[in-house]
Amino acid sequence: MYAGIPWSASDGTNDLIGKGEVNNSAAGYQPWNYSGPTSAFTAGPHNIPCFGNMPGCTPYSSLAGGAPPAACMSAAQNTYAGNPQLQQLAVASLTNLGCYVQGLGVLTPPAYGTVGNANHNIFRGPPFYNVDLTVAKEWKYKERYTV
Repeated sequence: MYAGIPWSASDGTNDLIGKGEVNNSAAGYQPWNYSGPTSAFTAGPHNIPCFGNMPGCTPYSSLAGGAPPAACMSAAQNTYAGNPQLQQLAVASLTNLGCYVQGLGVLTPPAYGTVGNANHNIFRGPPFYNVDLTVAKEWKYKERYTV
C-alpha cells in the first residue's frame, strides 16, 4: 500500500488577498482556512459538500434561516478570534462565496485581505494498493520440449 497523493484546496478566481494576482498560476494561489482533522477531507469519486454562492453548491437560501451553516460560521469566526474587524471580513467572504463541510472538517474563505491557513498538500488522496500476480503453467511435449 502506498500513501495517497497530496492535494490542496486553492482559489484562483477570487482576489481575496487583494494583490490583483487572480488567475496567475505562478502567484495566484490563494489558500482558504481549514479547521478540523485533515483526514475529514478525502479525494475520491464523491464531491465534498459545499454551501453558498459558488457554482454547484447548495445555496444559502435553501438552508434553514437562509444563512451559512453554523459549522461554517463558527469556523470562519474562530480563525480570527480576538479580532472583531477580521471576524467581520471573514463573515463577509463566507457570505459572498461559501464553504465546504465534510465530517468534522470545514473549509472557509479567508477574511478579505488575509491569507488562509490551508497550505499546499495538507490533504491526502485515497491510498494506492498494488498487487502483483503471476500465473504459470508448463506443458511437456514428449520428454524433451517444454512450453
